[in-house]
Amino acid sequence: MIIPAIRRFTCFMVLIILMHHHGSSQIHLEANEELIFSFTTTTGKTIQIAKDKEDKYIYYCALKNGKVELQYPEKNKESWSKFKYNYYFRPNGNSLGMNLNFLSFNFDGHEYVVYDIYYEPESINKIGVRYTESL
Repeated sequence: MIIPAIRRFTCFMVLIILMHHHGSSQIHLEANEELIFSFTTTTGKTIQIAKDKEDKYIYYCALKNGKVELQYPEKNKESWSKFKYNYYFRPNGNSLGMNLNFLSFNFDGHEYVVYDIYYEPESINKIGVRYTESL
């Protein structure tokens, strides 16, 4: 079932935020919401994944200069089913550790993928959002 997987994602991402929050200055939250994940892109957009404190909904938000450019989906209980979470974790053994996290959704003919990836051999950590036309 997708909802438990997304909730596992929520708990996992909260831990990641505690370990390395990528300082976004444009946080856009209501009083009943909490930030799961946030970062600033190279073009100055703030991307955030947030949810209701009681797990009533989850959403993606892209902000530029303090203005919301995209917020998806609607804030309701069905929002959890709009996202798909995939991950792969390989413990550090012989410096081959890897942690890949992907949260994706489809909107307006495009697939959006928010990613947080870490490769131990090169100590590479990449965070971003990629969008492509949906097939």
